Amino acid sequence: MDSSDRLRLVSRFFDEVWNDGDFSFIDDNYAPDFTLHALWQNTALGGSGEAAKETAKTVIGAWRDALPDLFMTVEEAFVDGDMVVMRHRCGGTQEGELMGIAPTGLFGEITGVTMTRVADDGLITDAWTCWDALYMLQQLGVVPGPPLFPNGAEKFAVAEHAGAADTRVVERLYEELWNGTGAASELVAADCITHAPGPPLLHGPDGMDAFIGVWRTAFPDGVMTLDSVHCDGDRVATRFRFEGTHTGPLVVIEPSGQRATVGGMAISRVVDGKIVSHWCEIDRAAVMQQIGLAGPAPVGAAR
Repeated sequence: MDSSDRLRLVSRFFDEVWNDGDFSFIDDNYAPDFTLHALWQNTALGGSGEAAKETAKTVIGAWRDALPDLFMTVEEAFVDGDMVVMRHRCGGTQEGELMGIAPTGLFGEITGVTMTRVADDGLITDAWTCWDALYMLQQLGVVPGPPLFPNGAEKFAVAEHAGAADTRVVERLYEELWNGTGAASELVAADCITHAPGPPLLHGPDGMDAFIGVWRTAFPDGVMTLDSVHCDGDRVATRFRFEGTHTGPLVVIEPSGQRATVGGMAISRVVDGKIVSHWCEIDRAAVMQQIGLAGPAPVGAAR
């Protein structure tokens, strides 16, 4: 099975399962020992074997029930070896119960990144997925307060560039900016656009500093761990976790003193040795729960 076959297979998952509700795709194309690694509101959703397959069906089914007009769009995709990386957006009108929330009749969308491993025999063996559930809850009016950054969702375009991605630049982003005191200007292009969780766009080195600074201020002892790196051309996908104690303000949220793990995924584009775009998904809903702010149960948790 080559890269194009893997890409087509995972694209079919989003189209046939999410958009069409055909769960037979999971039965036919998932390995017997399939493992779901769900970075989802810090819960144990996931597992392996038949339990993992049923969890996937339950979670997706719950979203489809709650948002009958749901539509999933894959906005970016690439393949690195046996790993397929996809960035996606899902939207719909909440006409059914969602996470224990009564129907609101409001339209909302949720963005995410998924990494899917496809074996040479054509079966899907693993999937890692991260979604920004908090942004959806804010759109439905059930979680107070604005996103972590003001909305600056203007249109933009990043030119396509050829050439191998410099994965070391992205690794340094985590090592030197998240864990150290490095200068963003050395790693981030002046015209870089950082897509933080939710709708905002942050610009240049200052934007990247602002994004990371929010979390570094809230969790001064935080340590960033890079769990996985995959690349294709000028794009680099990462899976990470930032762990620390909430002893500083998280924008308007007062310190709780609680330990928390901030899990996420990102896709960065590197050109001429600098990051020109950075799409980041962080499970903010999990963070809110860990620092003592009650929230709804994850979709499918009690279905």
